[in-house]
Amino acid sequence: MTFAKIKNLSHNIIKHKATQNFIIIGLISVMQIVSNVLLGRGLSKDDFGKFSFIINNIIPVFSVLFVFGQTSTILRLFSSRSIYEYQWKKIFSSFLAIIFIPLAAGTWIVAYYYQLSITLSVILLVGAFLSCCMNMLAGIFRSQGRFNTAVFIERAHAAIFFIFLLYTYFVLNHNDLTTATLLKIGSFIIILPLLLYILVKWKEGPRQIKKNDVMQGLTLWEMSVSVIVLIKINAFFIVKILDYKELALYTIIASIMIIFDFARDAIFSVYSQKFAKIKSFNSKKVIMIIIIISLALSLFYMLSTNLILQILFDGKYSASLLLVFLFCVINILNFLYVIPSCYFLGQGMQLEIRKMTAINIISIVIKVIFIFVFSAYGLVGFLLAATISQGFRTVGGYYISYRKILKPV
Repeated sequence: MTFAKIKNLSHNIIKHKATQNFIIIGLISVMQIVSNVLLGRGLSKDDFGKFSFIINNIIPVFSVLFVFGQTSTILRLFSSRSIYEYQWKKIFSSFLAIIFIPLAAGTWIVAYYYQLSITLSVILLVGAFLSCCMNMLAGIFRSQGRFNTAVFIERAHAAIFFIFLLYTYFVLNHNDLTTATLLKIGSFIIILPLLLYILVKWKEGPRQIKKNDVMQGLTLWEMSVSVIVLIKINAFFIVKILDYKELALYTIIASIMIIFDFARDAIFSVYSQKFAKIKSFNSKKVIMIIIIISLALSLFYMLSTNLILQILFDGKYSASLLLVFLFCVINILNFLYVIPSCYFLGQGMQLEIRKMTAINIISIVIKVIFIFVFSAYGLVGFLLAATISQGFRTVGGYYISYRKILKPV
C-alpha cells in the first residue's frame, strides 16, 4: 500500500463519525475512570458500593423504564424527516411532566426495599428525572444526524462530575457518600438550559405525530426494558445476596474495562441511525472489526487488570484471573450484540422486536436461575450466570436478524 493510500485511509477513518464519537467518548471515559479511582480510594468499600448502586444501576434502569420507549420513537420518526415539520413541543414537554409520577412511585419502592435514606431517595428521584430528560434530548439530536452533540449530551455530565470531584477531593479535602451523590446530580443539571433552549428556540411544523408512531416506541420499550434489566440486574442481587463491598469490586473492574463500553457506544450511536435510514446494509465488515477489537482488548485486560488495580487503588481491590476472564467474555458477547441491536432499533419489524423481547425475558430468567445456582461462588457465580444469559441473548439476536444484517447490498 502506497503512502498516499495510507494517508487517504487514515484521513477517512478520522473523518468517520464513529471514529469521532469514539474519541469523544474515550476522552470522557478517561475522566470517568479517574473519578472512580478517586471515589474508590476515598470512600469505604461499602459507601462506594452504595454510590454505584444508585448512580450506575438504579438511575440507568429508571431512565429507560420510565421514558416508555419514546427515545426510540424519536429516532425512528425523525431520522428520515425533519423534526421541524412536526408539532412536537407540547407532546415532548407534557411527557416529561407526566413521567415524574411513575418515577416517584418507583423511587419509593426501591427506597423501601433497599432501605435507602431520605437524602439518597431524593437524590435518586431527581437524578432519574434528569437522566430521562437527557436521554430524550440526545435522541432528538441523534435523529437529526448530530451524533457528536448527542454523545456530548449523554456524556458531558461525566466530565462535569470529574471537575467537581477534583475540586472537592484536592481543594476542599472532602469525600463522602452524600457529597459524591450530590455532585453527580449537580452534573446532570447542565441538561436543563439546553432543554429549555430547544423548547423555546426550535421551530415546529403543521404535521401531527401519529398514535401509531408512539405505539411503535412502546413496542421497542418492552425490548429496551428487558435489555437494561438484563444488564443491571446483577447489582440488585449482589446487594441483596452478597453486600455493597462486592458490588464495589464489581463496579471497579467494570470501570477499568470501560474501553469496551465506549467502543460499543461509538459504533451504536452511528449504526443505529444508519439502519434507520438505509434499508439494505451489510454488516460483515463491522462485525469483523468488533471481533478484532474485542479480542485485542481481552488480551490486554487479561494481562494488565490486577496491575492496574494495584497501581490505581493501592492494593485496596484485587481480582482473580477467572473473574477477569469472565468479565472479558461478557464484554465480548455484549459488544457482538450491538449490530442486531442497531437493526432492531433502526428497522426491526414488530414481530422481530417481539421475538427479541421474548429472548431477552428468557435471558433474564436464565440469569436469575443461575445466580441462585452459582451464588455460593460469590462474584464469580454472578458472572457465570451473566455469561450464560448474555450468550443466549447474543445468539438469539443474530438468529432473528442475520438475514437482514448479513445480506449483500
